[in-house]
Amino acid sequence: VIIAKHIEGFVGIVVDELLDESEIIVRDIDPYLKRYQAPGLMANSIVSGSQVLLLIEPYGIKEMGRTAPAIAVQDQYLTGGTTPDAGGGPRALLVADSLIAREVEKNMLQEAGFDVHTAVDGIDALEKLRAESFDLVVTDLEMPRLDGFGLVRQMRNATDVARMPVLVISTRDSEEDRLRALDAGAEAYLVKQQLSREGLAATLHGLLHR
Repeated sequence: VIIAKHIEGFVGIVVDELLDESEIIVRDIDPYLKRYQAPGLMANSIVSGSQVLLLIEPYGIKEMGRTAPAIAVQDQYLTGGTTPDAGGGPRALLVADSLIAREVEKNMLQEAGFDVHTAVDGIDALEKLRAESFDLVVTDLEMPRLDGFGLVRQMRNATDVARMPVLVISTRDSEEDRLRALDAGAEAYLVKQQLSREGLAATLHGLLHR
């Protein structure tokens, strides 16, 4: 039995075997996983080079058993189990370095009737914008090489895509970040933690019919 200290006291966890002890770098869970996760998951880490290790809050383990069926159903949405077939609707370029964010937002965009293509950062997005035709861009802010602010500014300085609608979807929920993105040239700003399919669809179709 592992006795773990928690903010509300102690909890005992019965285990079959203790495998190892190690120091790890704790990473925050993706905001989309936070919305669908079991209550016991608190963070994650990368071990053995590339393996993702989910970290469990000891006191939340008892809650996981009660919520596991609901989490399993919602996980089908996260992994694309209910993703509609990509159609011939308006072409959207989705820019995000997080695989989870790309999959979740791609699913939402396809539900809203868009033909979705993806890029992993601002540089990748600019290359695809030069090579193909799109109706709008949906971008994250925090990305390697070229972030969302830089992407929007470069789009506004490029003649061929200067007027293309841009929607920013970010974890940053401050008014300062929202105004900075709009000043760079984005037309709309949504926060990931508050994102809904209906709100996203309404915003996107509003941008296309300005």
